[in-house]
Amino acid sequence: MQTVYDHIREMEHISGLSKHEQFVQGFLNAVDNKAISKGDMLPSVNNLITELGFARETIAKAYKELISRGIVESKNRIGFFLAKENTRSQLRIALIIFAFDSFQEVFYKTFRNRLGKQTHIDIFFHHNNIDVFESIIDRVRGKYNMYVVAPIPHKNQEPSSTLYLRINS
Repeated sequence: MQTVYDHIREMEHISGLSKHEQFVQGFLNAVDNKAISKGDMLPSVNNLITELGFARETIAKAYKELISRGIVESKNRIGFFLAKENTRSQLRIALIIFAFDSFQEVFYKTFRNRLGKQTHIDIFFHHNNIDVFESIIDRVRGKYNMYVVAPIPHKNQEPSSTLYLRINS
């Protein structure tokens, strides 16, 4: 059976993830794969530093995020514990569009209404600027459950159908 450490180490191979994102996603994968159960004591910050080689600040930031999500609880002078096994409490979507014109507004309202109030949607605008688009992608990668992207025409971009097939195959 894989340990929490193994799940976190698996994230090293995903390009673009910070150490903090590797820790959080690896930890969530460990919970989803039943490597730890509700009430289990979690590795201490010092053990994580020794095992993973991550900075103390990185681990503290990751535990703080997991606590804010309600997945981990901290007991003063005792340690960290798994508070719940449901890691998918709220669907988070990054909606990346070119601008908020009338078409995009109708799309957003329809999208929002179909998903319901329990879904969190953050909207980002790339204004048909490839540099802004790439910057947004770099900032949001790994932070959402789903990404909805309005592509922009660019001389180095593959046709949408080819890109779609490559991503989904």
